[in-house]
Amino acid sequence: MKNMPKINQFLGYCMLVSILMFSCQSEELQDNQIPENTQSLSLEKLSPVKNTTMSTSAMREAYVDCETTCIVAGSGNYFVMADSDSDASGNSQNSQIISYEAYNTETQFIVNVLYETTGNNNSKAKIAITDSEDLVLVEDNNVSSGEMVTWIYDLPLEWEACDVISFKIHQNVLENDTALNNPITYSLIGICPCEESFSYEATNENSYIFTYSNVEAMENAVVQFTCPHITSFEPMDGKEYSVNPGNGQGSPTVLTWVGDLEACSETTFAIKFYADCEQNNANFANIFTDFKVNGDSKKGDVSNIKFDCAE
Repeated sequence: MKNMPKINQFLGYCMLVSILMFSCQSEELQDNQIPENTQSLSLEKLSPVKNTTMSTSAMREAYVDCETTCIVAGSGNYFVMADSDSDASGNSQNSQIISYEAYNTETQFIVNVLYETTGNNNSKAKIAITDSEDLVLVEDNNVSSGEMVTWIYDLPLEWEACDVISFKIHQNVLENDTALNNPITYSLIGICPCEESFSYEATNENSYIFTYSNVEAMENAVVQFTCPHITSFEPMDGKEYSVNPGNGQGSPTVLTWVGDLEACSETTFAIKFYADCEQNNANFANIFTDFKVNGDSKKGDVSNIKFDCAE
């Protein structure tokens, strides 16, 4: 497949190249994230989507093999395979150029095909994207220079890293077979594995932001903060917390929030505490000692929050 200088112009239309590198690009996926036997996905025919511009909200980097690269969920950073081909008619000033980019997101596989002409050539093109057996997936018979035809394939729920998608690009203006008429193979880039974590940071006096990252999505998760020595609290995050005030001196106060937690996502809780310095004679109050989700402690080795009382 030959790379033509025109691909730089295509990328100028179509891609915002990321200047930031996510950490997962330099780390290998865990062994259990890479399937031993990859599969070719069954594709479906769709109506074409034709555009003259492309969204630049996603950050894009050059394609790297599926075994050493992964997508950070929610980052919008994807890995693009791109190429182009051209055919000059009469002289190099009058030519047709076809370029493409292909990449997968967390849920979709996307192919953008751009058609351009140069010089006095104003011919329109018939562009088709087919599977490897030439079954038409998308077709447009009236594509003008500067227009792009897009094929979007919704990945099945069970897709895995390194699953293979093969497709061809056909353009009737180019004579004979072109490099893009041959099967193009894309191995899907998987999602980076995420880890569970919990942390907090102080913001203002007795105010804290707690951050919890979970691996799996949870509906109606019961999130609890154990706060043994407080007289009251103030939510700073708009969330509603129920309160178990304990049953006497030394009994823990428990703040409870119930809500949905997304997979591989950070959830924050912002709370201001009012310390109770009357519960002991130690000249301090433990205003936070534990964090639980569905009854399991997630605090780990994170320190208690201690308030120094005036003597």
